Amino acid sequence: MKIHQVIDATERRKNELKNTLKEIEASLIQSKTVDEAIKAKMQRLIERTSLELQNLESQLHDAHDIDYVEFTQTQALPAFEETATVFYINLDDLLRRPTPYETRPKKVGKISHKLTFGLLNKHGIAGWPKDPNEHLSFAFVCTDAPPNTKLTSTSVLQLRDSAGRTIAMDVEPNYAYIGGYGRKTFLDVSILNRYESGLEVWAYVSPKTNISQNQIAEFCLRTIKQTLGFVNETVSHLLTMKALLKSVKPVPPQKKQSVSSKDALSADFHKFTGDIQRLLESASSNIHTAKTSMVASIE
Repeated sequence: MKIHQVIDATERRKNELKNTLKEIEASLIQSKTVDEAIKAKMQRLIERTSLELQNLESQLHDAHDIDYVEFTQTQALPAFEETATVFYINLDDLLRRPTPYETRPKKVGKISHKLTFGLLNKHGIAGWPKDPNEHLSFAFVCTDAPPNTKLTSTSVLQLRDSAGRTIAMDVEPNYAYIGGYGRKTFLDVSILNRYESGLEVWAYVSPKTNISQNQIAEFCLRTIKQTLGFVNETVSHLLTMKALLKSVKPVPPQKKQSVSSKDALSADFHKFTGDIQRLLESASSNIHTAKTSMVASIE
């Protein structure tokens, strides 16, 4: 099994889900039977799922950077996050900070590194030249390496939301450097407008070994599968809601009805509204479960 086969299959599924989500949204807009409060909740769920699909696109793009060989069913590698050096930053006040975030130095192999994360232009990350547009930027900086020491590392850096889901990641399976390395334009700063608070940076760095490239490939696959699984489950809930939208037909206002038929319609609509509400609650539970499982698998 090659990682690119998994990526290609996920790309196809992602496109199918995008089209399905558009169809669901069109049905919701056209519906005359659903309560406006429930319609607003469904619209928010659609928007959240669209955002997760954008995150999935970013993950797939970075996973393409892995020059991956093959996995076999007999291979059992330790998780990359269990053997790598872990860096963590809570981005609680990034836009207002006068200086970038910096972690304390940690050993990556025999050489200490620190992670610097901030805004490229405002914070002058790694001394890189400014860009016409502001970007999130980061650098792993060696703090005790002898001059001109050549190093090669395997790393993945993730930006996560308050629910623990991956927004974007940078993957370096085999990076050679002197003094440090990073990504000048990791993400456009406008990405922050999508999130109120709670963003976190998690980074895992290891000296390149004979298994580190496969470890990072497994890590990326797990992240992609978690995001895809969340989107699949949520779209499934939305499809059921779409079917319910079609099951209740509005009655023309000019048509007079008997008391019994009005009562029956009221009961049908009440059941319909209850079904939609239960599906929304189930979708919310799915979001919470996705958060819990993702955090448990990574920490």
